[in-house]
Amino acid sequence: MSGKLLLIALAALLLFGAAQSLAATETDLPSPRGSVNDFSGRLNDSEKAALSSRLDHYRRISGHDIVVVLVDTPAAADYSDALFTFWRQGRPTLENGLLLLIGNDNDVRAKVGSRLKPPLTRDDRAELTKKLDMAGGRQEGAAITERIDILTGVLEQVPKETRDPFQPWQAGLLVFLFFVSMLLVPWLAAIMTRDRQTYGGTYTALVMALMMTIMAGPGVGAAVLALLTPLAFLMDRSISHHYTASQAEEHPPSWWAGGRRYWG
Repeated sequence: MSGKLLLIALAALLLFGAAQSLAATETDLPSPRGSVNDFSGRLNDSEKAALSSRLDHYRRISGHDIVVVLVDTPAAADYSDALFTFWRQGRPTLENGLLLLIGNDNDVRAKVGSRLKPPLTRDDRAELTKKLDMAGGRQEGAAITERIDILTGVLEQVPKETRDPFQPWQAGLLVFLFFVSMLLVPWLAAIMTRDRQTYGGTYTALVMALMMTIMAGPGVGAAVLALLTPLAFLMDRSISHHYTASQAEEHPPSWWAGGRRYWG
């Protein structure tokens, strides 16, 4: 009974931690408002409308998703990273684009999606993140538009196959293979602990969920916990029951329960 109680406590602790992390993220970071997010009030309505129309049109014809964010604090790299990670959950096209963060000092930070990284060289990034030129009373909307033109000019030089390297079925296949590989570890742990009935596969799945929470965020960790842990528990029960029955009947267990001494 103590083992089951410990499993329940660990699962509850992981779910609580994931929920707390998600709640903190949603509280600390603003929600996106579209392609142009002016949280500082520095752009007028016509500037925001013109920029939004330009970026939305470019996304439709190219597949590149560019999001501009203006804040009333200095532009910080860790803040742009956090915004990108949070917003791409509801806007996955950001992986084929980037987020431009512009601070109140006109410094620029860029967080680039994983599918857009190859086209941008170090020189491209340096040009993209230069301080906005506001000399001569220039309007900030005009300076941002100029920066967008520089970026789209660079991206237009990239072949289409480089812009969109993954087809939907390829992405689905990668997700499937990743999940299958995640199942192998608790399955082997269940086989190794089959004679002790200690739920080795379930404990392993909980540890993997914790690791994914740390490495990939609470959303991924919660998904691994919800999908992998019940399957690992079923594997523990099935393998242990089958092994016990085969021992009582004095015949070797099936291959999926570690028959032939771990297939050797």
